Amino acid sequence: MKGNFENGRAAAHSYLDLGFDPLPILPRSKEPRGKWGEKYVVSHTIIDHAFQGGDNVAVALGARSDGLVDFDFDHPVAVEMAELLEGVGLLPSGPVFGRKSNRASHRLFRCADAGRLVVCQVPDDLKRLINAPKSKLIEVRGNGCYTVMPGSIHPSGEPVVWEPNSSDDLPELSGAEAVRLGGLIGFLTVIDQCPPPEGARNDAALALTGTLMIAGVEPQIAEEIVVALAERANDEEATTRRFGDRTARFLEAGKPVVAVAKLCGILGLDAHKRLFRSWLHPTTDSNKAAIHIVPGKLAEAVDKAEAALLEAGLHIYERSGELVRPCRLDAQRSMATASNLIQVHDPEPSAGALVLTPVTEPWLLDQLSRVARFAKPSARKGDSFVTADPPLALARGLLARKGAWRLPVIRGLIEAPTLRRDRSILQDEGHDPQSGLYFDAAGIVFPKIPEEPSREDALRALERFIRLFRCFPFAPHDAPEDWRPDAEEGLKPSVSRSVVLSAVLTGLVRRSLASAPLHAVDAPTRGSGKSLIADLVSIIVTGRRARVVSWVRDEAENEKRLFSALLQGDPAIFIDNVEHQLESAALCSILTQGDWTSRVLKESKNVSVSTAALFMATGNNLAFKGDMTRRVVVARLDPRAERPEERGFSFDAREHAVMERSFLVASGLTILRAYVAAGCPMRGRVSPVGSFEDWTFIREALTWLDQPDPALSRSRVQDEDPEREELGEVMAAWAEAFGDRPVTVREALDFAFEGRNGLMREAEEARPRLRLLAAFEQTGFGDKVNAKRLGHWFKSRSGKIVDAKSFEKVGTDGHKSSRYVLRGAQPLPKKF
Repeated sequence: MKGNFENGRAAAHSYLDLGFDPLPILPRSKEPRGKWGEKYVVSHTIIDHAFQGGDNVAVALGARSDGLVDFDFDHPVAVEMAELLEGVGLLPSGPVFGRKSNRASHRLFRCADAGRLVVCQVPDDLKRLINAPKSKLIEVRGNGCYTVMPGSIHPSGEPVVWEPNSSDDLPELSGAEAVRLGGLIGFLTVIDQCPPPEGARNDAALALTGTLMIAGVEPQIAEEIVVALAERANDEEATTRRFGDRTARFLEAGKPVVAVAKLCGILGLDAHKRLFRSWLHPTTDSNKAAIHIVPGKLAEAVDKAEAALLEAGLHIYERSGELVRPCRLDAQRSMATASNLIQVHDPEPSAGALVLTPVTEPWLLDQLSRVARFAKPSARKGDSFVTADPPLALARGLLARKGAWRLPVIRGLIEAPTLRRDRSILQDEGHDPQSGLYFDAAGIVFPKIPEEPSREDALRALERFIRLFRCFPFAPHDAPEDWRPDAEEGLKPSVSRSVVLSAVLTGLVRRSLASAPLHAVDAPTRGSGKSLIADLVSIIVTGRRARVVSWVRDEAENEKRLFSALLQGDPAIFIDNVEHQLESAALCSILTQGDWTSRVLKESKNVSVSTAALFMATGNNLAFKGDMTRRVVVARLDPRAERPEERGFSFDAREHAVMERSFLVASGLTILRAYVAAGCPMRGRVSPVGSFEDWTFIREALTWLDQPDPALSRSRVQDEDPEREELGEVMAAWAEAFGDRPVTVREALDFAFEGRNGLMREAEEARPRLRLLAAFEQTGFGDKVNAKRLGHWFKSRSGKIVDAKSFEKVGTDGHKSSRYVLRGAQPLPKKF
């Protein structure tokens, strides 16, 4: 093939002998002489007539030249990356040509199934970043294209010549191989121009290894490429960046590996990871699954469609009997600094939020058309099948296979490393089969979490959190009247501070805890920092402010809002500025159950969702009622100032949390891993809280570091429970009226009404009756209290202990009315 040609005409004769289709090109130009779309050079005689003196020569690519394909490099580094791949045996050696100022810019191959193939083109910002002369880095060209060959003069005046040491043999590639290798060269061209920062070189090498191996590169070859790029970046430890075997073990075990998303985060290329994935995992007709849509064989087509989705590695998962996919909302508006934090009230989550969204029929059809080739029987004679779009029945058939999908199950979304239920570390992005969690770091690079940190490491990690919360006026558990908070009161241990620390640690591992209580922050007045604490916790856990749910008196409306947040997979939910007693049967169930079932809005179907989210609430002088009192821990802020908003901070806490988020996350997990590595020494020494036994792990870790137990805050909440207070008042009035004597509700009510009706002449006799009536009316029934309503009230509170007393049912009277006795009450004194 190679040779020194006198002119373009001489070169054309040589190319025709090789089976190529030569084209006359205007002198010192790339423009063809006349129309080139139709093949008209069929003999040496025609060449002599078609080519004029000084003409350049080109050859038509693709089928017109027996499958000839040209790798055209438009960036000098792309040339070097091709040589690198050739050196490691990934790119076959073949004819190479170029010109003096752009050497080796073309490589030729033969592809029997060559299409137009692929172009690696970068957007303007990336073009500037890598100093590319053109937006196109590499073109792999076949059908419908031509290339100017040696024997020509470039418009610059430089001769186009063969590289002296290149091969004469034309290597064979499949169309899919050509596309994949072209995309790999384009990808490496960009990565080579964006070396990692010095402290992240090891992580970058690990992520690049994973990226290459997922793209089909063998472990040893991937290592050679990584080491070569590290050496080009002047990495003194380049030869140690070998992770092929480790990555291979992870892939063989079905474990997720860090790959292109992590790499892009390290290199500051997060906005381009989708582009790189399209280069590394191209979808061409030659490597798509073929699915024939034949009447009567829908089930078979659905099987193949699901297999194609699995093979393509699309992020489609099963959750509670429906197909869902992770989706990051409006990522372009996602938070970068504290100044553009967006707080969105229900029902929509904030920009940049990672949510789970149902797989819809239109979306599924779009994805199927990308991963498979569809054909249907032709209506014309002689044609067996013709190209078709995937039919709607196919998407509906796949979506209807509830319980029979082969797609992986997803348990939740996380945006930071976490611990699995067995307390092992999950810090690799993607879907984790062991836990069912899907991790998307959104380009954030988190420090590696140590497997066995020491207690000293944990104490240093704790100090990082204490510094963040140091300016909050955490009130001591039993603050005296003359107590005043210091400017950095948060440096002192307190139960309230422990509640906030628990919120952070719980949020980081909430997906792996069976249940966790509501973490509330209250204060006597506005401007004390309640919402700021909730924001800081959410920023650490998710990278954004928390999803805000406004709380109203309508229980049904609150249930809808909570279900909507859980349905989208929100990891942190913030009930802001509660203005009345907080009681909710729905919230009580969510806090203690692993799954919760409710009806989807505007649809007549019930769906179960995971409740593994961190719930927080804020309000002024929060009050909890009924079962909520044992499902909440409360941090109390008390600035003891008329205008608390004027206290100020010595630093911008939100900005600090954003900038230090990756280190704060690592610190939180270091605390928990250190406790595990120490053998969980507090196990059995911290009494579990009913319904929240799994959360004891968080309490143990904090008390191990000499911090107060956050569960101690529950005693004040329960003491201030309005329901407990009203029950206590009924008990006190009952004890004064009946002592330990069994009485029916009707008898007690008649006794009380005697006082109101003025039947008692003596004040001493009327007083216990009036007190009992007042206690009954304060149970919520007011002056509409009656025996039926009061009977239900007693039944629901039977056995509940307040101040060592409790009502218990002890049989019935002749009318089958229940008798109640107050256990723990003293007998009434006998009257003589």
